[in-house]
Amino acid sequence: MLTRQPRRLLWPCVVLVLCVLALYHSTREPAETGPLDPYDHLPTSNARVSTADVLAKGSPASYASVQHGITAAGSDSDPFAATTYDIDENLVALLDAIAADPSTKAPTKPWSDPTAAANVVRSAITATLARHTLAQLQAPPTPIDTMPAFAHYVRLHRDLYRLRANAAERLHLLADIKDAVPLAPIDELLHSLEARLYPWLKTSVRTLHRSFPRASRGLVYTCGRQHAHYAYVSILGLRKVGSTLPVTIMYGGDNDLPPHYRSVLESLLNVKTMDMTAHVNWDVAKPTGWAMKPFALLLAPYEHTILVDSDVYFLQPPEVLFDDPGYEKTGTLFFHDRTLFPDAYAPGLTWLKSFVPNPSERVRASRFWRGVSQHEMESGVVVVNKATTAGTLGMLATCALNAPPLRESIVYRKVHGDKETFWIGFEVAGEQVAFMPGYGGSIGFLSTRESPKTSFWTRRRRRTQGAMVCGGLLHTDRDRRPLWFNGGLEVDKYSQPNRMLVFEHMMMDWDAEGVDWQFGENSPDGFCFNKRGSLPEVLEPKFAKIGTWLANMYARYQNESTWEPFWTGA
Repeated sequence: MLTRQPRRLLWPCVVLVLCVLALYHSTREPAETGPLDPYDHLPTSNARVSTADVLAKGSPASYASVQHGITAAGSDSDPFAATTYDIDENLVALLDAIAADPSTKAPTKPWSDPTAAANVVRSAITATLARHTLAQLQAPPTPIDTMPAFAHYVRLHRDLYRLRANAAERLHLLADIKDAVPLAPIDELLHSLEARLYPWLKTSVRTLHRSFPRASRGLVYTCGRQHAHYAYVSILGLRKVGSTLPVTIMYGGDNDLPPHYRSVLESLLNVKTMDMTAHVNWDVAKPTGWAMKPFALLLAPYEHTILVDSDVYFLQPPEVLFDDPGYEKTGTLFFHDRTLFPDAYAPGLTWLKSFVPNPSERVRASRFWRGVSQHEMESGVVVVNKATTAGTLGMLATCALNAPPLRESIVYRKVHGDKETFWIGFEVAGEQVAFMPGYGGSIGFLSTRESPKTSFWTRRRRRTQGAMVCGGLLHTDRDRRPLWFNGGLEVDKYSQPNRMLVFEHMMMDWDAEGVDWQFGENSPDGFCFNKRGSLPEVLEPKFAKIGTWLANMYARYQNESTWEPFWTGA
């Protein structure tokens, strides 16, 4: 009897545990059912109004009821009330489409009656606000310091910005024509939103968007004195592989990159430096370290811009990135980081779901969203076409995530630095992005060495998987050929700064499965990578030769006494 008693209690205990787990999951996971409306989780007013109701010809009562439906929740009057209702019925369907998708293209005749034109624009604003169900547009929180509020206002700014461009096209109005009065209401709303979302901007978003030289292409680096020597060799490498793109090096004042450092860097072919403090309200943005990178990409004087870390080295000309089909389709090209630290309930994932409850298909399929890896994106190389509205608005949202009040208090507590803020910023803005296939790999040399601290079971698993490839974090093109790598030219720039990489082998992760990364105290050979079922590949002689040339150049300058101040950041 004594031996049976525990068995009788087993099933009730199992049922109790399952019930507790079910309750835990139901309270922890945000609901993902229902329509994919990104605003379902936000407080809404009682009335959602269609544009057809707003624009019903000859129906002042209908228009007034719409105004009441929008303003009753928090505003006593509507400053954009129309003075006439003589609106072309053919535009009703068009403005309905604009309200649903502000990027909608549709043919229409140019307006000749300024009053009717003004009414159309005002009505379109009303429809857009009704779609967003925004009650206190005139007084959004200052500052916008919560992620749900930030996400909502970013989307509203995007829709109004696109609506303004759409209306200007319909009305055949240019910014420098005095007869732009019908657009003034949108400009006022945009100014109000931009002052709260992007207070570090010194100009309007429209002015910034049009400031880049047409069809210009180039690379931008950010580096201070401590990383200038990495950037110097990286730029030498660009010319070695045949790139002719201009390079701009961004810095944050003389203390960040002193004049004698700038003169050395500007001695390289087609390289200029640019002080970011002159182009943003520096005391407001306060970007340092990682946070400077998105601002550098946004402010770089090119439409087609490649952001490059100072310790990134290309094995092919970076010009090929502009021809990638993903970039041509979306105006962006991002790269995945290593598959590391799987956790289905990671703080960063729980945080993301709190303000992006209904994500895009790409985000739903990401390792980050599925809890496969806490690291999704590698920001060593980021490519954005700022000529597109999506590129500029996506980068603005990204910069805001890397600036107060969100950066230290929220964002950097949930994700590792700037890396994830790029795709999160574009997701918040509702813009598409493209990622290069693959999840990173390693380029360098073979190793079987292990730290004495490595556990028995880890040693046993690695022995069955074979040798590891140790070296830089490798990224390939769509043909799976080496494209660039990150992490410098030393085996470990922190603990083994005088030991140069040897370029012999490579190994890539294509499916985020069976991955084993060894680094830190557990790795005597730096970052090492192995993958179940995969064998190291011998590097093509072409790429091995480029890597060896880079390592030799780095070692040469490092060992020359005349370069010591530049090399040590003195």
